[in-house]
Amino acid sequence: MIISFLDGNALLPGLPSMRVREEATGGSILDTASGKVVRVTEEELATWRVRAADSEGLIYYAVRSWGVEPLALGCSSSPDRIYLEVTRRCNLACPFCYRSAGHSEPEEMTTHEWLNLIRSLALIGVYELRFTGGEPTTRHDILSLIDTAIAAGFFVTLGTNGVISERMADALSERPLGRFLVSLEGLASVHDALRGTGTFDRTVGTVRRLLAAGRKVRVNTVLCRRNIAGLRDFLAFCRAEGIENVSLIVPRPLGRASHPEFIADMPGAADMEAVARFVGPLSLETGIRLEFQYNRYAASPAAAAGDPIVRKIVSCPAGTQAGFVSPEGVLYACGCASEWLSDPVKRASVVAGDLRRASPSEVWGLWQRAMVWGSFRDLKASKAPACLSCAHYGNGCFGSCPVHALSVGGRLNSPDPMCALSGNERPVEGR
Repeated sequence: MIISFLDGNALLPGLPSMRVREEATGGSILDTASGKVVRVTEEELATWRVRAADSEGLIYYAVRSWGVEPLALGCSSSPDRIYLEVTRRCNLACPFCYRSAGHSEPEEMTTHEWLNLIRSLALIGVYELRFTGGEPTTRHDILSLIDTAIAAGFFVTLGTNGVISERMADALSERPLGRFLVSLEGLASVHDALRGTGTFDRTVGTVRRLLAAGRKVRVNTVLCRRNIAGLRDFLAFCRAEGIENVSLIVPRPLGRASHPEFIADMPGAADMEAVARFVGPLSLETGIRLEFQYNRYAASPAAAAGDPIVRKIVSCPAGTQAGFVSPEGVLYACGCASEWLSDPVKRASVVAGDLRRASPSEVWGLWQRAMVWGSFRDLKASKAPACLSCAHYGNGCFGSCPVHALSVGGRLNSPDPMCALSGNERPVEGR
């Protein structure tokens, strides 16, 4: 099947095995089962188009014919990943939550509105949908939303705190989700101190059920001063449980993480440098594939990356490969900035537009042309100058976080407050 124009009434084939998309140069192909994305040349792309004309299991997105202007540069032709924040409701109240999740918002999208948006995202060739929140499993319709996304041929992933019922864990395990991202902040004493008494056992129980069902699980660990010292023991525990991937996440001083309750636990640049120096040896010692923003002393980032779709080599994917949709249907750059959506001044720096009633062509148009993406797609505007001249940039470290930089320095390319390095200059031709 070839999608040569965006027709809101088009019927997509169910459960396609391959999805091929034209890019500004060449193309990309998603294997919907594995989530693996590969790039192809113009010649190979032409061959795939011929194959798609006679195949119901193959969708070819003829993106270049969807508009009169050339495709935007510095980004995928359509988002590789969309994070669907289906609710702000959460059953926990973690001190480092940059969304301040807890209660649902009165204007959160209905089941019908989410289903319409999922269909639009399928029509424009988005590869992955990641359900997140809040805690997405608190929505009564989450399984219906997931089933619709799977049937539409997305690579579907889910972020959860793991404090869910066994019934929900089993229901999720029965579905062919590509990966689960489960939050675990350390061993029991540390995790429970951060997320609540008894949460460690419940989260580990969920992880065990998912792994027993053959599902892929990545553990997400928000770094803070109380868990950094115990990382070796924690990773040894993860390995013993059969967990192969752990992402060490740098906290951002937004939402509850900006409150005094967490500030004393907020790591600084020296802490991040310490982690950067031992993350490589720890990965070799434990056999766990570690993802870390400042992984500058380890092996090749391409070899270390565990994400099949988004490869964070010179930047995070905000505006270049991915976007977030808020519970109210707002397309914006980064979930860390969710509280800015209600700020009339700050929202302009991250918001692309409203998808709640947008047609597929309008959704795609916002990804291609919204003004907000310009700064995120221009590395000189979104990266600290010291990053661009650093020998480690693009070699295991993907540089400063623009939202963090804006929140503390007033500009997307303000100096990185979490980086202890300076100097290490090198020519930056070709960046």
